[in-house]
Amino acid sequence: MSREEKKNEIFRAASQVFFSKGFEKTKIEDIAKQAGIGKGTVYEYFESKLQLFEETIAFYHQNVINSLCEALARWENIGDKIKAYAQFMTEIISNHIHLFELMADSRVMAREMGAVILESNIRMGDVLLEAVTEAISKGELRPDLEPRLITSTILGTVTQYCSLKIMFSEPETQKIDYDRLVDAVMRGVGAEAISNQTS
Repeated sequence: MSREEKKNEIFRAASQVFFSKGFEKTKIEDIAKQAGIGKGTVYEYFESKLQLFEETIAFYHQNVINSLCEALARWENIGDKIKAYAQFMTEIISNHIHLFELMADSRVMAREMGAVILESNIRMGDVLLEAVTEAISKGELRPDLEPRLITSTILGTVTQYCSLKIMFSEPETQKIDYDRLVDAVMRGVGAEAISNQTS
């Protein structure tokens, strides 16, 4: 195993431990055990727990962006890409609700994860902007609107709606109708959208 592969193994183990225990409660020994290596090996790659945490967050963040790119690349039209983005965000939010509790109890996690969430929004926006720009050129989206306005509309609608559904709804109302969500984004929410659909 190369040095880079070994480092990635440590990152994967560290993300599991940090995200389950939080920064303060995690020990380097915990991460070493999860990775199946000695504590000393971890220190060969990282000088401190904080450095390991910061680099683990960056590693995890890059994997999220890569996964989003792969999810969108499977589809040709923008409606399917929006649906894929909504499903992707739902899974991310569902799998990481406990992180918000950890962030509330830890200044380190609040600072580091807050910065990552902000950067993720920017980079996800860039990924979607590329899809939106392509969709405009294909005639799938309005050419009279600025691409970043369309991108922000998609980001805001999907992220807000999915977050509220998953985090604050009762279990029986958490199910998301992705087709209706895409329809709301693509057709808009004005009454004329219904008129155009039925005429």
